Amino acid sequence: MYVKSYMVISPIIWIIAALCVAGYLFENKKGYKIYYLNIYMAINMIFANSIVLNAGMLYFIGMNYENQDVFNYWLYNLFILFMSMVGLVLFGRNAWESEVTRLTKFLRNLGIVIIIGTLLALAIIWIVAPTIGDESRAFFIELMFLALTNLLNIRAFFHYQLAKDEINGVGKIDSESN
Repeated sequence: MYVKSYMVISPIIWIIAALCVAGYLFENKKGYKIYYLNIYMAINMIFANSIVLNAGMLYFIGMNYENQDVFNYWLYNLFILFMSMVGLVLFGRNAWESEVTRLTKFLRNLGIVIIIGTLLALAIIWIVAPTIGDESRAFFIELMFLALTNLLNIRAFFHYQLAKDEINGVGKIDSESN
C-alpha cells in the first residue's frame, strides 16, 4: 500500500518542483509578494523531504520484496519527516526575525530540539528496524540526506527572511544619505 501511494504522490511533487525551478508557477512581473514566498517555501520543504523519503523507500521496497510487514516503520518514518519539517519551520521562521522576543527565542530553540530529536529518532529506527540483508543501510542514507536537506532548508529560510525584509522595507539603505 505505501509503495503504491508513494508512486502516485512522488511524481506529482517532482513535476511541481520542476515547474517552480523553471519559473512557470511563480512568474511575478511586479516583484515578490509574501504569499508567493510562503508557497515557494512550502513547496521547497515538501520537495526536500521527498528526496529524503526517496532514500528511505529503498528499505521499504527491499523489505516488501521479502514479504516483511514494515508498515509501522513506514508510518514512523513519515512522522519523523513531518516533525523535521515542523522543527525547520519553527527554527527558520524565527531565527532571523527583525524583532527578537522571548517567544521567537523559545520557538527557535524548540525548533532546534525537534530537529535534533528527529535525527536521533531516525538513528534509532536505523538500529532497531528488522532487516534480512543490507536494507537498513537505507536508513543511514536517509539520515545523512535528512541532515543535509535540513542545512539547505535553513539556508533557504535565511534567504526567505532577506526577501521578506526587502518586501516589508526593513533594512533598506537610504540612497540620499550616501
